[in-house]
Amino acid sequence: MPLEHWLYTLPLRLRSIFRRSRVERELDDELRFHMEQQVERNIASGMNAREARRQAFLALDGLERCKEECRDMRRMNVADDLVKDLAYSTRVLRKSPVFAITAVVTIALGIGASTAIFSVTNAVLLRPLLYKNPDRLVVVDDLLSNAYFTDLRDGTGATLEDMAAVMVFRAVVPREDGTAERIGKGLITTNFFHMMGAHLAFGRDFAEEDGKPHGQPPPPFPPPQGAVAILAYDYFQRRYNANPAILGSHMLGTERAGPRIVGVLQPGFKLFLPSGRLGSRPSPDVWIANDRGYDERNRGELMLQVIGSLKPDVTLERAQAQIDLVAATWRADAPHVRLESWHKTLVAEVRPALLALMGAVTFLLLIACANVANLLLVRTSLRERELAVRAALGARAGRLTRQMLAEALLLCGLGTLLGVGLAWLCIREFLALAPANMPRLESTSIDWRVLGFSRSEEHTSELQSRQYLVC
Repeated sequence: MPLEHWLYTLPLRLRSIFRRSRVERELDDELRFHMEQQVERNIASGMNAREARRQAFLALDGLERCKEECRDMRRMNVADDLVKDLAYSTRVLRKSPVFAITAVVTIALGIGASTAIFSVTNAVLLRPLLYKNPDRLVVVDDLLSNAYFTDLRDGTGATLEDMAAVMVFRAVVPREDGTAERIGKGLITTNFFHMMGAHLAFGRDFAEEDGKPHGQPPPPFPPPQGAVAILAYDYFQRRYNANPAILGSHMLGTERAGPRIVGVLQPGFKLFLPSGRLGSRPSPDVWIANDRGYDERNRGELMLQVIGSLKPDVTLERAQAQIDLVAATWRADAPHVRLESWHKTLVAEVRPALLALMGAVTFLLLIACANVANLLLVRTSLRERELAVRAALGARAGRLTRQMLAEALLLCGLGTLLGVGLAWLCIREFLALAPANMPRLESTSIDWRVLGFSRSEEHTSELQSRQYLVC
């Protein structure tokens, strides 16, 4: 259909919807004008006034019929009939409150439970990680030392675009009033934030010089003199009241001045590491540049979780083959190095449980749909007399079926609205009772994907009800 046609008809159809009374008045005036013109022509041809009006009416085939044809040309009858059907269904359901409440609550229970579990599944399993190129991020399945990490980084440039390392641990730091505070710290390589696509709200990112050793390799705790740190935004607000003036100052340390603060991350950045590793802890509040450097004496200190980003079009198997070549040069007691997809490894423990829950609530939804369809079928059989009278008055089978479907649509719509509210309550309870090893659970919400899933569930319920009504 040409674009010009749509540009002409679309405003007319919108006007017919939102200015219906005015359009109807204009339609009446136009038809009466044509009728009067025809009457004048008939009188001019020799007819008397009464016969001229009768012939004009016959020529137009009835004013109401003409109006219906005009409405059909504007495609307005479908919307008008739907509104009438829904209004009639509302009156019918108000006369049977027990049936209506039973059907709506049954649908709400099925949709609410399935929507709540799908919200969790979407947040944990389906939603991509909020990092740069999340589908290309990989992790090493074992912890490595700085020396092993340096070997891998230098020997895998053909397959890995970048490689970084992180170690997450708990630490106790003093406050200004002398009380102790327990926070999470992350020891990272200077390229970590760049590889992950993290941005800073204030200050600067780590520079390459921040990762150079300061004298002898220090122990892992506390941070060495000269270390620099970047704060997580939540901690920046909680501890420093979101005051940018803290940039350049030193954090308080237990024995000496702590690391110098050089930046603050933008809100929302969190680190999720696979469960079962040393780094499987809450996202750090303070990020410190790793300046331990390469030292053969510390090759056995396996503390770092290594993360890599595959180059475009490089498979995991090809990257693994290159890593195997590097690892073959290590000594016999070196850790085994195997690459895994970050997202797949991150959800490996919780994936079976979530899929099992998703399957269970899907069956619950199907049972709810079947029960409601049976209720509608029984209710339709009890209304045979009403339907017979309407058929005798001229209602076609399609028109009666459409009326029954409008009633089912109204029930499904009300059940879906109530189900989404029930899902919101279920999500709150699930977040309180969920295990701690479930990643990204705090990002669970009812977003457009979840609402689309709820809409498809409503459509499934309506289709099943339609099949029962047709039978």
